[in-house]
Amino acid sequence: MIRRLIEAHFDQFASEPNDRMIQFWLRESRSPAMLVKIAQSHPQFLQDAPLQRPWIRNIPNMSPEEKQLELKVEEERERKLDADYSVSVVIPSNDCSVQCEQFFNAWAVRLYGDVGHGQVLTLGCNVGSNNGRF
Repeated sequence: MIRRLIEAHFDQFASEPNDRMIQFWLRESRSPAMLVKIAQSHPQFLQDAPLQRPWIRNIPNMSPEEKQLELKVEEERERKLDADYSVSVVIPSNDCSVQCEQFFNAWAVRLYGDVGHGQVLTLGCNVGSNNGRF
């Protein structure tokens, strides 16, 4: 489903993307065809490929099988990470703020990597409607 959402976003904005969109697509796309289109239309972004995907730099020269293999390796790695981190989290509703912030910050680092220079990505929470359950 996420793959299709990213493809739909690409289809909608591919004719006039901004730099952040191109970087997002290179980081998140799981479609070899879409990655090739991006590489052909915006080759200058390949050298700044996401650290998690260094193979993207070479995508114009890769065979279809090599692209599929790289995507499969990524998918397997993500599934393993998801399995390692998929735990039920229950935070007492009377003392949520610090624990909630720690939880979201840990997931932000997991999803986006270290935001750098000691900065913390704060996503915040509102547990009034869910009684402290995430």
